[in-house]
This record gives sequence, structure tokens and C-alpha cells, in this order.
Amino acid sequence: MAKRLAIYVASFNPPGRHHRAVVEALRPEFDQVIVAPEGPRPDDPAAEDVASIHRAALTDIAFHDLPDVRVDLADLEEARHTKARELHARFSTEGETWHVVTAAQVRNGRDGRSRIHLRWEGGAELWRELHFVVLARPGESPAPEDLPPRSRVLAVPAAGSS
Repeated sequence: MAKRLAIYVASFNPPGRHHRAVVEALRPEFDQVIVAPEGPRPDDPAAEDVASIHRAALTDIAFHDLPDVRVDLADLEEARHTKARELHARFSTEGETWHVVTAAQVRNGRDGRSRIHLRWEGGAELWRELHFVVLARPGESPAPEDLPPRSRVLAVPAAGSS
């Protein structure tokens, strides 16, 4: 049976308890959780409020003690934002990859107007091809008809944003 990996990309600007709650909810469901702070994004300059060096150190501190969790700092070290397709290619050699997204990112998926469709490079194709874990934070359950074809919903006990 193939190893199952959850790829959790966020700004971690800075990492907080809500991020840790997500990782703790993912751990029992996957063989490994990859925590990947995203690098600079031209469409979201606020993601760099905390300097990359500090986000890297804080992310390591926030998750270092969790078994089967790996922090991938490639984006911060290379000062770039890795697209979902590249992440899939990088990690798919290790097992079946699942991309962690929020309920807000799949909203309007039934109409092909989700954030994934509209903002991700090749979004419509990725929607059909990739596996997604859709986080359902308190009060944010996604509508079933908005979900990607290869997805599962994971309830997360903590709400929050950095």
C-alpha cells in the first residue's frame, strides 16, 4: 500500500495554535504530514509580514516535536512560491499526495469558480486530478457539491488565521 502524504502549505506568518491543530488532526489520517511555509507571493504581499528567516525558525519550533511531521523550508530558502503541480511532482515519488486546502478555497467549486479554479495555475485541471483534504473549521463546512472529485473533508477543532 502506498504511503499517504498530506502537504500543508500556508504562510505560517507566524505559525499559531490553529496551524498546529490542523497538523494534529491530519497526523492520524496520513503516514506523513509535510508542513511547507510558502515563499513570497506577488498576489499576497502580506504573507511576508514576518521575515522568511523568522517564519522558518518559528515553523521548525512549532512542529519539530510531532512524529511523522516534516517541515519543508524549500520555498523560504529559495525565496520562491512553489506551485501545487510542482509540489505534487516533488512529493509523489514518496507516495500518494493530498493537498490540504480550506473550505473557502473550494467554495463555488460546483460552478468552476473556486479559488483553486481561478487562482491556481492550471486550476481546473488540478481540481480534477489532485487529491484534496478540505479543512472544515468550526462554522466552515463546505457544501458537498463544491468539493473536488478526489477529496475528503477533515473536521478541525480550531479556527484561526495569522
